[in-house]
Amino acid sequence: MGDAISEVIGRNAQAIRERAGVGREEVALAARFYGALWNYARVSRIESGTNSLTVESLVLLALALNRACGRPVRLSDLLEGAENLHTVQIGKTRIGLTYLQAWFGGKAVDERLPGMEYMELGQALFASRGPGVADLDDAKARIADGIERADEDDLSIAGEFNSDLRSFVVDSISLWGRPFSDERTARVAESAGTTSDLDAITEAMKDELHAWHMARVAASKGYPMPGETQGGK
Repeated sequence: MGDAISEVIGRNAQAIRERAGVGREEVALAARFYGALWNYARVSRIESGTNSLTVESLVLLALALNRACGRPVRLSDLLEGAENLHTVQIGKTRIGLTYLQAWFGGKAVDERLPGMEYMELGQALFASRGPGVADLDDAKARIADGIERADEDDLSIAGEFNSDLRSFVVDSISLWGRPFSDERTARVAESAGTTSDLDAITEAMKDELHAWHMARVAASKGYPMPGETQGGK
């Protein structure tokens, strides 16, 4: 009996990482950029083949290796030596059919997808409007820091808004000048700090963020954002 598909993927992932001279923590940090709460231990389990990988995890692994190692990663790179894909599970994720077809066809999974660089610049420009954000570089740094320090609660709240982690962090910085969790911590510190305060503050902030989303929709239709006039001043 041959190796399990997860063992083949893990072995190849480790080889790619080691050839690039990067550590497991760097791969984990790269995965966090895409909203996955990976850490050193998770990457270690993937490389040892003890984790049963979903299609979502395979895509994330390819993207994380690409970002950490600085080179495109092909499906064939991760599945070298595998004879079939029948044991791979399909996870609950929203990935374009065309994108998946290209990936399974052996094309490179490159994190620099068409238009992605412009999207990131646009998000940074939007975040730079947040209170206390000095400039574009400051916005980029705050976004990166917010993504790196995100926890399960951040992902859960982002999910309530049908948002990916990066967009959630960008919106929070645009509204408050800092990530959701940092803003909530500051507000709790100003209150009595009880569990009921935390819950109430969390719900209030969700309402604020929802109103902010509605304002963005209105702005896309030509109406001014909060604090702006029709002329943008």
